Amino acid sequence: GLPVSQLLAAGTIALEIVAGVMLIVGWKARWAAFALALFTVAASVLFHNFWAFPADQFRTQQLFFLKNMAITGGLLMLAAFGAGRWSIDRR
Repeated sequence: GLPVSQLLAAGTIALEIVAGVMLIVGWKARWAAFALALFTVAASVLFHNFWAFPADQFRTQQLFFLKNMAITGGLLMLAAFGAGRWSIDRR
């Protein structure tokens, strides 16, 4: 139900692949982690808004939402502290 869903899907795929590779190699990892954290929060609020689901789907959506918030916490730690000593950014 989102407008221009094909364009948003292509942008999502590009962001997740490019930012994921940036995290793996440690190049501009802080920016990549922050971008993925923002995306994860937005996706969680849009697609896993457990407070709006019926009772039979409430727990499942709540679980997905909280899982995404935990991932966001890890991404924000990476954004705050950097990629580590083996990253391209440290060389």
